Amino acid sequence: LTDADAFAAAAAQHALISLDADAFAAQFPALLKGLPPDRFALARDGIRQLDTQLIQKALTQPYDTFSDTGKKVALEVIKERRLVAAIPLGLAALDSKDEAAVIAGYRLLREVAGKEQAEILVAKLLTTSGRVTPEAQTTVAAAGRRDTSGAYAAALLKTLQSASDAQKPVAMETAARLCGPELLTAVEA
Repeated sequence: LTDADAFAAAAAQHALISLDADAFAAQFPALLKGLPPDRFALARDGIRQLDTQLIQKALTQPYDTFSDTGKKVALEVIKERRLVAAIPLGLAALDSKDEAAVIAGYRLLREVAGKEQAEILVAKLLTTSGRVTPEAQTTVAAAGRRDTSGAYAAALLKTLQSASDAQKPVAMETAARLCGPELLTAVEA
């Protein structure tokens, strides 16, 4: 699985998945711990072939030990499977120094965040910059549209009333994506 030759590693992965999927899942932590960037697609595609039951613990419990590339693979697969148990991993990724990991964290949370994450996601939104800002805005809007409790609208409304002038444009743009009469009134004000 870690052979220097990419073709040999791919063949080993295919064979192990065919022979014993449980054994392949057991190899995830070690494989993702030292995963180099050029093996991202190979690892991701192999993990995608397995049942969610096999990968949930293998991707979430040892997550902190993975390389940056391994973390990106894990976050992508977790997002695709919508593993709610991985919300803490998505939130932790938002504090990464690697912009791609932060973006992956927002993309995961876009799919799985609940009302409990409204306050923190809106607060994090105000601290973003560059390529991360539109990802954060999309995450807040997507989670807010799924949320029937109104927690995201309330968090944005509170932010619009208390944020600094420099932070308000990002909050207003996000409010426009979420919509709602209370947010409209706050933006008009």
